[in-house]
Amino acid sequence: MSKKTKISLLVAILLSLLGSAMLGIAIQQQSYPDTKNLNQAYQEVIHAPTGQKTVLIFHKPGCNRCEGAKKAVRKVVKEVKQKDAKMNFVIINVNRADAQQFLHHFSVGQYPYLIVLAGQQEKASFSSTQFHIMEKNLSVALEEKKL
Repeated sequence: MSKKTKISLLVAILLSLLGSAMLGIAIQQQSYPDTKNLNQAYQEVIHAPTGQKTVLIFHKPGCNRCEGAKKAVRKVVKEVKQKDAKMNFVIINVNRADAQQFLHHFSVGQYPYLIVLAGQQEKASFSSTQFHIMEKNLSVALEEKKL
């Protein structure tokens, strides 16, 4: 193999690696912002003081509705947190073993599914894949219920 061919091959390999790394980063940025420590989050939810506002978001990887809702969920989390920095979001991948305590406690069976809590009390729950519906339902639940 000539020196020119070796250099071309090396450049092609490096570009492939770089492209793969960038694709991995792009995919990760488009995924759900899952809560890292669900055991700790569960303890915080079941012992939440009355004034604590929490939104639980359940999703299942591979679920078509969940995949379609990813962008809307990320947007609604960002916008609600901008309006209320104290709002607590727990985003739950139901395939994780440590998600089972949430599934049993809240009897969730469809995805994506959102539950609004005031302290330990459930104030609203709904399933949606569209941003404007999520935003409206969260706004209504958070404002009308005087959370």
